[in-house]
Amino acid sequence: MSPSHPAPDTELTAELAGDRLLGSGGYNRFVGGYQTEDDQLNIETLASTKMACEKTILNQETKSLMTIQGEGLD
Repeated sequence: MSPSHPAPDTELTAELAGDRLLGSGGYNRFVGGYQTEDDQLNIETLASTKMACEKTILNQETKSLMTIQGEGLD
């Protein structure tokens, strides 16, 4: 799996609902807060379900959440 292509049979989603950010990394769901200021979107710490899934999907979800939260992908 490359960073630009999702794992097969998965869909990455994100939705802003009120003051919450909701979504899926392909298998597990995540939720957290966000704030907007001028033209910036600031994502707060996200919580995620931890259901067991294929390692490829789990790695995708970990990288996706790190990216959304602005963390490095070293």
